[in-house]
Amino acid sequence: MNRKRFIYLLESYAAPILLSVAGLVMVLYPDSASALVSDVLAWGLIIVGVCLVLGIVIAQNYTSVFHWLQAAGCLGLGGFFLANPLLLAQLIGQVLGLLVLVQGINSLRHTVTDFGKVLAVVTIIVGIILIVAPMSLSRLVLRILGVVMVIVGAAEMVDRFYLCKRHKSNDTNIIDAN
Repeated sequence: MNRKRFIYLLESYAAPILLSVAGLVMVLYPDSASALVSDVLAWGLIIVGVCLVLGIVIAQNYTSVFHWLQAAGCLGLGGFFLANPLLLAQLIGQVLGLLVLVQGINSLRHTVTDFGKVLAVVTIIVGIILIVAPMSLSRLVLRILGVVMVIVGAAEMVDRFYLCKRHKSNDTNIIDAN
């Protein structure tokens, strides 16, 4: 196999394979996926905090309290989320639950049909579940996203396989100028 063909195959199949593997990890280990997202966010906050401190030092603007507070906030939140990686998923789930609960209450107040009232009650129940047990619903959402990622990755691999097969069958008619 020549080098161009190898690079073409690598470019064609790397993303679908990685997508499928990431999906499998989300299905099998949803807490690890949540922790990984939290860790990436935490390290991003720490890097932003360090950049803010470097900016203050380079600019020699030591008296700017706002910039120091920004840097301290980013470094503090980053360190906190590194120490408690699943707490971020729990907080996001609870905030989302509160928003869903408020939406359900508003829908219940303003709906006129019986079907609308049933949907509003279901929305309220989902909001309460999110507030009380945010991690269980977070795990479910991550597993569903993981299944979707595996299906999309597999579909892309099949698509790339047929594309490579068609490309290979047409190679005899191509004259390369290089």
